[in-house]
Parts: sequence; C-alpha cells; structure tokens
Amino acid sequence: RLQGTLPILDLPSVLSRPKIKSYSGASLQGYLEPQLTKALVDYVLGHGGSLFTGLLTLWTIVLHKYTAMDDIIIGSPVSGRSHGDLSDQIGFYLNMLALRNWIDPGESFESCYGRINDDTLEAYDHQMYPFDRLVEELDHSHGVSRSAVFDILLDLHTQNEGQLEPDWDEDQMGGFTYREDEISKLDMEIIFREQSDYLSFYIRYNKDVYQREMVEGLMIHFKRLLSLVLAAPEKPLKELVVVSRQEKDRLLNDFNQTHVIGSNQTTVLDLFTEQVVNTPDATALIFKESLLSYKELDELSNQLARCLISQYHITDGSMVGLQLDRSHWVLVSVLGILKSGASYVPIAPELPDLRKSHICDDTKMELLITETSYMFDTDYYQGALFAIDVEFSATDFS
Repeated sequence: RLQGTLPILDLPSVLSRPKIKSYSGASLQGYLEPQLTKALVDYVLGHGGSLFTGLLTLWTIVLHKYTAMDDIIIGSPVSGRSHGDLSDQIGFYLNMLALRNWIDPGESFESCYGRINDDTLEAYDHQMYPFDRLVEELDHSHGVSRSAVFDILLDLHTQNEGQLEPDWDEDQMGGFTYREDEISKLDMEIIFREQSDYLSFYIRYNKDVYQREMVEGLMIHFKRLLSLVLAAPEKPLKELVVVSRQEKDRLLNDFNQTHVIGSNQTTVLDLFTEQVVNTPDATALIFKESLLSYKELDELSNQLARCLISQYHITDGSMVGLQLDRSHWVLVSVLGILKSGASYVPIAPELPDLRKSHICDDTKMELLITETSYMFDTDYYQGALFAIDVEFSATDFS
C-alpha cells in the first residue's frame, strides 16, 4: 500500500517551512452541531461504516480540495493492544497507522466513502505492524523539516474512552476558540471527541508552517463539505463547492486588485515623474556604494535620452539593446531609453553569441548600450554601440 514515492502534503500558506522541524504549536477548537452530528452518524452506520471512517473520508476530500492532490496519507493512532497477552498489561502501546487513500474527483461521496471504509478496515488488520519498523523498511525520508510518512494526523475519542467535559462555552458553538503555547509534533493534528449528542473537535497545528486564518478556513470548509455530502451523497466530488459566494467575491477583490493606488496615470514614466515631483531628494536607488535620489536619477536618464535622440537619432518605435552587468546604470539606461520614445531589449551578457545574434536580428535594434569590457566582444552585432560604464560620469553624456 505504501510502496513507491510517497506524497508530500503542503496546504496553502504564506509562511516558509523551517529547514529543521519545529514544534511550536497553537490550536483552534470547534463543534459539529447535534443535528449535523446525528445526520453524519446515521449516514455512516446506515452504510456499514463507522464514525471514524466517515471523518477520514471527509478530511481526505477537504485536503484534496485544498491541494488538488489525488494521493493523500493521513496518520491515525491505534491502541496497539489487539494481542491477547497485552490486554491486562500496564504500559503505553500506542502505534501509528498510515492510511493512504486516493481521490477521484468524478466519484461520488457515497462511492468514495465505501471504498475508503473498506481500505481502512483492511489497514486495521495490520495495526500491530510497528510504525518505527515501517519507517525503517520504507527507507523514504522527507528530510529534517518533516515527519516520516505523513504530516497530518486524525483521531477520534469515543465516549467509551472516557468523556472529558469541554472547558469552552457551548453557547459559542458557531465559532472557534484559539489557544497558543502548545506543542505540535506534526504539521497538523485533527482530534474529534464525542460529547453526548454532538462532536467537539480541535486542530493543533505548527504555527511556523501554517497561519491561524488558513486553519480557521479549513475547519469552516470541513463543516460546509459535511453539509453538502449529507444533502447529496450521490453528487460528484468535483461539483461540491466548499467556498461560499462571499469568499469568492473577497478573493477576487483582494487578489485580483488592479487599481493603481495613489495615481490615475497610466505609464511607468508618468508615475516616475510624479514621484520625482513629490519626493525629489528621497533615495530612489542604491547599488553597493552608489546612491541616487529621484532627482539625480531623473537628471541622468534625461541626459541619456537627449544623447540617444541627438547623436543616435533614436525615435518613437526604435529598439535599443541593453547588455549590462548588474549596476545602477541598468535603471538609468531603462528610463533613458523609455524617455527617448524607444523600447529596450534586455540581453544577458552570459548568453551565447548565437542567441544574442538572434535577438538582435529579430528585434532589428538600432543601437546596443553595453560596457567597455564588452565592446570588443560584440561580433554578433554589427550596428551602433554605446558604452556606459560603472565609473561613467553624468557630464560624459554631453
């Protein structure tokens, strides 16, 4: 079941995963309302399954929705006491099962649940297989930044295991309770607990990997998916949309924002000129020891533009090549070329001559701005050359 390359699950996050695994955790707690809990229990029992396999199926689908991955592994703890000789012994015999399942977006929840339920029961036949030995024999490491085999765990505490009264207010069943300063051994641990006629659940997560807002969204979408599949279990998974219309509108407005803040101008040069007027002495460019204000950058690029127009007859629509090493002269040249009415054609100095020659011929450039060190290495270009060096003085433009 676990042969071959194992999938690596990465949920959306604005954070960068630490190079070495950390254990800094936080948690969010929530509820499944009694009516929703009863509907879920009735469904899974009516289809020959269990509450755990129902939750496992739902979370596998949620993770698929978030990542578009079809191959997902979720870990789950088992008691490790199925052997008769261990029943009366005192000790901690917890073992881990790696539950690997595949999602077909065209499949219905009904079909998906039946398959995952059967596969989970088969996995439980091997629950005594030591997880440490499994990791050793798989010989498949995700590196020191991750856990072995899986990064997400799912567990269900039944009432038979001893009911713990919640220490949060049941009147706040629609929201989530946040806690910090926890230890998170995995990227995410999803823990459900039966509480009389409803389910409480919390997600403990590594806050160096995932942020609170994403985890809250995950919990909301889980509950929304549950409502959708219970209403239409025969519907294909790909047609179950867990994102609300309000979320869609917000995402489109926030992430597709095309309004230019602070200006109604339409070109880069207009925006640059506006900035020169507003903050002429503010620093515009820093390169090593060189520092230019907006006013100085404007004056240098103006001088270059006049030089291109008067000495090289550059006009609107001309193509001017730009082959320079990284320095402040790159930006001076770009602005100068644009101010002359031309378009600039960047050419990386490390490109092969054949590639450079193709760029020159294809764009029909009228001038190549380069450095003195490249002046005798331009056999690929037979047109006019203009040298601009790091030590070049502004007065040299005249």
